[in-house]
Amino acid sequence: MELLPDGRLSICEMSEDNYDSSGKLSNRLDSVSRHRSEREFDINSDIDTNIDVGPESDETKIQATCLITITDTDTDTDTDISLTMTHNNSNIDNNDSAPSFTQLRSDGGDPSVRPPADREEPVGEPVVRSDPAITGQRAREAVEFDPTDPASITSAAQTVRAFSENTVGADDNVYILRGAAACAALVRGVGSYKQAVERAGGDVSISFVRKWARVHDLPQAIRRHVARGDIAPTAAKHIARVSGLDRLDLAWAVIDADLTVREVRRIASEVDNDTTAAEALAERGITVGSIELSLPIPLYRELRRRASVENRPPGQIVSNTLEDIFKTD
Repeated sequence: MELLPDGRLSICEMSEDNYDSSGKLSNRLDSVSRHRSEREFDINSDIDTNIDVGPESDETKIQATCLITITDTDTDTDTDISLTMTHNNSNIDNNDSAPSFTQLRSDGGDPSVRPPADREEPVGEPVVRSDPAITGQRAREAVEFDPTDPASITSAAQTVRAFSENTVGADDNVYILRGAAACAALVRGVGSYKQAVERAGGDVSISFVRKWARVHDLPQAIRRHVARGDIAPTAAKHIARVSGLDRLDLAWAVIDADLTVREVRRIASEVDNDTTAAEALAERGITVGSIELSLPIPLYRELRRRASVENRPPGQIVSNTLEDIFKTD
């Protein structure tokens, strides 16, 4: 299997002649059976880091696992590949300032550094699910998953397994957000995606836990739209794949331009260091920043009057006013 420059995969198949006389599989590839897949694939990766300090303060084992998920964009099926590197060092200076295992984020990042498009609340806390304005009377049923509490971790593992088996709440966005919270809390509680999958059991996969944990890590403003049904949970999974302000731009485009899940998935695949979400959306004729507003008639009249007198478009007056209110840079 070979990754092509255009993002597709070249797949090599083996014929029966690739087995030697002993019946063992040889490394020879049959060039006749080599072909290119016409389907498109998304490739995503994460680094999952474990740091274990031995009984002696100078014994440290660092294990880094690169989790690679290849997604068939036509069937939305995943293939997980895990590459692990282990390093033992008995000379590492373990002082109080060194990051301990429990201080690391579940995604391996620095917990003190959070871009504005990331979750700001504690992992597992039902901020949206417990808001009566969003979930009504069900707000009292909101479950909190505490990654520092063993009993809560057990509950999270059970919830993740039920969530993956789709036994209940398949069409319930609030239930799905609960499942996402359980995924994130379980990863944080046990320390890695691999251990989270083992703890949940069943057919739970690394890619499943990782995708839904990312949804839980979306900012509250986006999660509220998921709970309301404005953004489909499956679309939220792809929004969570991008980072920074691109995440917000893509989320608001889902609402303003009524994007489908397939469109969100393709746009998320195009966003990288060279292409922003706004640019990917512009390629499809969608302008980030364009929104339709309904105003009370008196405000509408005054806005139109001032725009005419000041020789400015109404949007510029609204923009300048909002800048003063929001104090945006």
